[in-house]
Amino acid sequence: MITGKVIDGQYNETLPGANVYFSDAAGTPGSATNGTATDANGNYTFNAVYGQYLTASFVGYKRVTKTAADGVINFTLQPESITLPEFEVIANRPGTSFWTTKNMLIGAAAIAIAATLVIFTLRR
Repeated sequence: MITGKVIDGQYNETLPGANVYFSDAAGTPGSATNGTATDANGNYTFNAVYGQYLTASFVGYKRVTKTAADGVINFTLQPESITLPEFEVIANRPGTSFWTTKNMLIGAAAIAIAATLVIFTLRR
């Protein structure tokens, strides 16, 4: 039995709902049914065999893989940011024609559009 906690490496806070699962050395899941999620306090309990690989992952963070051993295995995940290549946003607002914005930063902008149709096209 292994217990532990999954922590945000930037703010040192727990990550509720993080995934902990069996994997290979590269962090690729072994099976969709061989895993668990952390509780509201970032804690998990997992049955694992000594020497198996365990990986912790959470959306927006780099995954971390460790070798299972008896006792406590804590994971510290670092935020991961990615840079999108050039892209184009095409949106249709009710009662208007299509308009295009290139190299737009999305996030709150996608919410502010309030469009009925939004198409994101990545340029390679």
